Amino acid sequence: MTFREITTRDIPALFDVRISVRENTYTREGLYRNGITEETVAEMIGTTHRGWLCEADSKIAGLAMANATTGEFWVIAVLPEYEVQGIDQNSCFWLRTGSGRSVGKRYGSSNTDLARFGRLA
Repeated sequence: MTFREITTRDIPALFDVRISVRENTYTREGLYRNGITEETVAEMIGTTHRGWLCEADSKIAGLAMANATTGEFWVIAVLPEYEVQGIDQNSCFWLRTGSGRSVGKRYGSSNTDLARFGRLA
């Protein structure tokens, strides 16, 4: 497994991972209805958010993203077949150390981007 920083060219695969999780499931259309699109994610990566992903078997197996300004997690997602392999914990570690800013909060309030993307109810 390899960990690296997320870039805008990863965005389509990030959506594939996000809609494949077992818990807190969403369709791509559901994300779009909530304002989470490829374009909005690209804008966030270019400005306020940073993230790390894990590549395994030539695909993105998991990811973690956070708001670099507030330090709040935005999303943590792992493909079901890669669960319980430490991808989420290692991605979060890289967010804390690789981004140059500590991510201090695992979950944000109901009006944060994490609530919109990672914990939509």
